[in-house]
Amino acid sequence: MNNHRLAHYFMLLLAPLIGVSSTYADENRANWYQIELFVFANTNPNAGSNERWPQNLGLSYPDNLVELIYPTPEIEETGLDTEQALDPQLEGIKTDVIALEDSLSEAEPEQSLDSTGPEAYAVLPVENKELQKHVNRLLRTGQHRLLFHETWLQPFEDRQKAVSILVRAGEQYDRHYELEGYVTFSVERYLHINTDLWLSNFISTMGSEQMPWPVLPTPPTVIKAQQQIANELNLSTSMGSAPMGIGFFGAQRRPFELLFDQQYSVERTVVMRQHRRMRSNELHYLDHPLMGILVKVTPYEAPESEPETLEPEQPITSDANSTEGPAANESKSP
Repeated sequence: MNNHRLAHYFMLLLAPLIGVSSTYADENRANWYQIELFVFANTNPNAGSNERWPQNLGLSYPDNLVELIYPTPEIEETGLDTEQALDPQLEGIKTDVIALEDSLSEAEPEQSLDSTGPEAYAVLPVENKELQKHVNRLLRTGQHRLLFHETWLQPFEDRQKAVSILVRAGEQYDRHYELEGYVTFSVERYLHINTDLWLSNFISTMGSEQMPWPVLPTPPTVIKAQQQIANELNLSTSMGSAPMGIGFFGAQRRPFELLFDQQYSVERTVVMRQHRRMRSNELHYLDHPLMGILVKVTPYEAPESEPETLEPEQPITSDANSTEGPAANESKSP
């Protein structure tokens, strides 16, 4: 398989997961808000030293999960041939497949205010971040570390209809990140934020036994991307008669996950489950012994469209009355 065919093949994988944009009528613009969310880790070595961290955490993702939309990465040519692409033990394809899987999982149906307006859940440029001075002040102390800081727009619904925003940030270990989980924003009489975030410490599995800690869940959007890639690469056939494997603590592993050796295991996971009633245009702080959140929600105001300015029409004059041109020059000549 040459480079161009492989790149074309990856683009075909993207197509089924890209939804059709839906539009919101003008009357629904009032429930759109800009969200800025900053999540940081507490790096003080004594933080949480007196806490007893439970292991029965009940980690899971909701069905109504939405991923933030980041700029689409460019797919580079890999130069892999067909035999390499179908080899279950291949190493060279891992980096490319990880990047592709992330782009597939981020290809959520887009929602926009109108055909030219901003997209819901699309990450906004850095100039839209209003909390940067607070972020800088926290990071300068040397006892806090940035995990997640993004700004986006989204419509707010009541708590029964509200969607949850997937959060995966920090350092990556195998198929997981330091910070995972989700946040949910809703509106009733007041604005509300619900957090279900888990922060994990990882250790290398080289020369050590697995730690007795629950297996971290995989977001459903990532599972969907993994399964699609596995089907396209025909992994179940290339791996023989046993397409499923057994992971740690008896958990089943999908064919796609068998491509990746488990190099890290979870040493500890702590959960931040909080609910806060908020007011718009105010900075809110959510605290935890090992992490914290700064969040600000601002009502979205659609920019007014500037009226189109027309160039004034120039009067049409005949050559006889014109003061320019050959006739004028002739009259002025001595």
